[in-house]
Amino acid sequence: KWRAKPARRAKFCGQQFADEVLEPLLAEHRPDLVWLDPVLQYLGGDGNQQEVVGEFLRQQLGVLIRRYDCAVVLVHHTNKPSRNAQQNQPRQNPQLHAYDGAGSAEFSNWPRAVLSLLPTKQDGEYRLVAGKRGQRLRWRMPDQTNPCFSKLLRHSRQPGVICWEEADPQLPQ
Repeated sequence: KWRAKPARRAKFCGQQFADEVLEPLLAEHRPDLVWLDPVLQYLGGDGNQQEVVGEFLRQQLGVLIRRYDCAVVLVHHTNKPSRNAQQNQPRQNPQLHAYDGAGSAEFSNWPRAVLSLLPTKQDGEYRLVAGKRGQRLRWRMPDQTNPCFSKLLRHSRQPGVICWEEADPQLPQ
């Protein structure tokens, strides 16, 4: 497991990040998976501008992950809820969660899949929603017949254990 030093990561963004940081790391380590957390730190421009986000994802990041045959996980922040929005209410159409990320729609259009992790009204519980291509996960409702596109999660309750676990698989998703 390898991580770039924080000072090194924060210094570069955009094309310079792709050329001087990411590509050399990919060439040296040949990872299967790369995490960019948070993606806006590496973008190098306005995350609301389609041209900026599209260029970074498609012409910089996309080219490199194809060249080095790896996948990327983009960690991105959700939009702040509006004052009028009903907070913590699951949307009826889980595919709408594909656009939870702040900024340009390119953050949802470019990736092959989108997952959103959203807080619930219950303290310490979260809903993981497969907003884009969720059917490929083959998650099922408790009846094991009907598909579902979300899972209720919580932090492990075992002392000293850091992981996610399903909060209650019997609850409707």
